[in-house]
Amino acid sequence: MRDACERQMKGFVSKTMNSKTYFLFIVLFAIWLSLLPVSALKAQQADTVSIEEKTRTLINLLDYIGKDYPQAVTSGRVINDFEFREMKEFQEDALAYYQQLADARSIEDTASALTLFSKLREKILQKADEDEVADAANKIRKKVLNLGLIDIAPQKWPDMTAGKEVYRAKCASCHGKNGSGEGPASQGLEPPPSNFLNEKLMGLSSPFKSYNVARLGIPETSMRAFDELSDEDVWDVAFYINSLQFRQEKMNPKIDEADRKIVKDIPLEDYATLSNNQLKNKYVAKDNDITLADIRLYEPAEGESTSPLAVSKEQLQKALALYKDDKREEAAGAALSAYLDGVEPVEKQIRASEPALVGELEDKMMKVRSLIKNREDGAKIEAAVASANTTIDKANKMLNEQEYSFWFVLFLSGSIILREGLEALLIVIAILAVLRSVEAHLARKWVHAGWATAIVLGIVSWFFADYLVSMGMKSIEMIEGIGALVAVFILVYIGFWLHNKTHAANWKAFIDEKVKAKLNSNNMLGLAVVSFIVVFREAFETILFLTSLNLEVAPANKSGIGIGVGGAAILVLALGYVMTKYARKIPISKFFKITSVAISILAVVLAGKGIHALQEGGIIPISSSLFSFRLSLIGFYPTLETIAAQSLVIALVIILWNWSNRSAKAASAS
Repeated sequence: MRDACERQMKGFVSKTMNSKTYFLFIVLFAIWLSLLPVSALKAQQADTVSIEEKTRTLINLLDYIGKDYPQAVTSGRVINDFEFREMKEFQEDALAYYQQLADARSIEDTASALTLFSKLREKILQKADEDEVADAANKIRKKVLNLGLIDIAPQKWPDMTAGKEVYRAKCASCHGKNGSGEGPASQGLEPPPSNFLNEKLMGLSSPFKSYNVARLGIPETSMRAFDELSDEDVWDVAFYINSLQFRQEKMNPKIDEADRKIVKDIPLEDYATLSNNQLKNKYVAKDNDITLADIRLYEPAEGESTSPLAVSKEQLQKALALYKDDKREEAAGAALSAYLDGVEPVEKQIRASEPALVGELEDKMMKVRSLIKNREDGAKIEAAVASANTTIDKANKMLNEQEYSFWFVLFLSGSIILREGLEALLIVIAILAVLRSVEAHLARKWVHAGWATAIVLGIVSWFFADYLVSMGMKSIEMIEGIGALVAVFILVYIGFWLHNKTHAANWKAFIDEKVKAKLNSNNMLGLAVVSFIVVFREAFETILFLTSLNLEVAPANKSGIGIGVGGAAILVLALGYVMTKYARKIPISKFFKITSVAISILAVVLAGKGIHALQEGGIIPISSSLFSFRLSLIGFYPTLETIAAQSLVIALVIILWNWSNRSAKAASAS
């Protein structure tokens, strides 16, 4: 009876848990995992958009109160009842938005902010002087900005020439060609369009404020939100608007090199967020010849460095200042931004010229974040920031001296195609070799369709490069990291499957089953999906690199990108053809052994790279190991999390292979 039950159980297992079921399960699970980064990204973006929109609306309301209060009250008396009611209403709306943000983000120290809101309300009700109201609104504004919920400056220097074109197309009809507020469409508008030449009005303005107005519009006015413009377009026009009143002037020829350097070295964040009055108080001192026009008309000269690495240094200093003020969460966010917005955009360019420098940069940036996370002494963090800045300066110097000639661009673009292409090629060839061995010709077409679709989508994504960049480096790192871990799961299974079929009994059973049963549509679709996921991950990473490279290269040398990509793609296809032909001459069992080892090694590499990408995006924590050795080629990084992930994959491969060997021996013995 017992033997009969065992035979029935074995029969049930063999029927239900055969290789077809395993394969279908692995494909479905891989699809589910591959959708995780997309769904997580959508949820994150929805939450981010909601928080960002509320924060910008709150800032916009406070700016509006500071600017328009004089139109409601003068010399302690109300001169416009409608405007005065609006001031009270906007103050209440601003308070409501702040309370929503406090609830959504569990903001600490809300009591001091609520006190500031009460003071603003009192000033308005008391019909206080306009400077007092503006000061009260500005204190709240500063406190909100310090929460770090929104970007308050562009990622790179805006192009005011491009901003002028946007202004002419979108703004001039109401605000006038020169910004006087007397455009052809301004007639009858109430309130009238702002006069950007008004010194008093613009004294309270900043590009950041103009950015918010263009992004959100102003309710119950003719000023609409310009949703059709990209972030880059809005920053360009915001900087241009704040330069309009100085357009008849030029940079002061009397200032010497030292004073000119002051203008050049003003942080981009100050250019973006400080009003004209604040800039004047901070930088236009009695002991220099700088004028406000010098500041507002400044643009980096051609060839002058505008590297994101400057953003990195600014964010590190901001992180240090926040940490010293006991704002540790905000400090951690600024330290993360220093890497994502400063180092990450140029990491691959640095790696192409000096790979060791990338490792040094990453280690030092991670050290700053790790020290902040562990709440170490401020002196240690200050020393770590100084050390990181030294390495950033070294990288910046290297980038400034780097000439992106046609041949160098061709080499860079070609090398990325070769590196990423060969990783995917190995896996696709292994799958095709298996299908060739069982003469599954139709299934091979599905595999070809999978990788071809991935390449086509990769090419299409090139034309949406602006959207990829606008996603932000944190989202991109999350997609890359989870995509790599999905690939690890697939590779571990494929490696185990290939190893399992090297046993004679398993191979014979596989051949008998497949020759008789062939492959059904589920298998074929699954093969296409696996082929697609493996190739698209590499294509996505390639497009990100080429997008970044395209921004650095002069127009005359951009053809090197296309030629490099095209030439390398032809070489990869040629290598694939040769490898496929050569694979046919190797005994299938030996080929499976070689491929299973290679694929398992690749799984270990991607496990390290996937966890490292998630760490770079600030999604999982960083715990430094006792040594600083790294080798990015094999995905080995000096953090406990990456080492643990690779160790786990190695252990899993060993366990699965041992189980396969024991099962094969048991089957042979019986």
